[in-house]
Amino acid sequence: MGTHRSRRRLLIDLGVALGLVLLIVAARVLPHLPNFTPVAAVALFSAYFFRHRQWAASIPLIGMIIADFFLPSYAWHQRLIVYGSFLICFFIGFYLRKKYSVGRTIGTSLAASLVFYLITNCVFLYRGNGPVMYPHTLAGQITSYINALPFLKWTILGDLTYSLTLFIAYQYANTYITNKRKAALHDRIK
Repeated sequence: MGTHRSRRRLLIDLGVALGLVLLIVAARVLPHLPNFTPVAAVALFSAYFFRHRQWAASIPLIGMIIADFFLPSYAWHQRLIVYGSFLICFFIGFYLRKKYSVGRTIGTSLAASLVFYLITNCVFLYRGNGPVMYPHTLAGQITSYINALPFLKWTILGDLTYSLTLFIAYQYANTYITNKRKAALHDRIK
């Protein structure tokens, strides 16, 4: 019985992981609004849904890496900053494990959006031999954050949309399956 249950859970985990990776790839590769992608939402959901943290943390990163093969290239250190910001979003998702609610989903989604915005627009993280977009000064940092505000709007809307969709769909499916099991058990008892 335990082996059957663990095998079924593994198949469910693999299916969900594959679906989440494909969601990231499709949403990033197909035309979309700027920063309106499911990566942060998948990071939050992975932290909540999957039992094995290392495996769960790799899901949004695998989706990003695969999608990056199809997108215009950008510098490796910029990729590390973007990937790192989504890894932090993954750790934010552990807050949902304690007790799920729609309010917590909205809160963690907003936190993930702000983390991504603050980290990926921090001028002091971008060094290199080439030209820099903003000077590494307080004025340059303020300008960077101001110029990124239109992207923050789409990041927040995307993160909220995808997070709420993933979590509400999961809660609905979980309730549906639980009710089906209860009904089947009730029918057996009759």
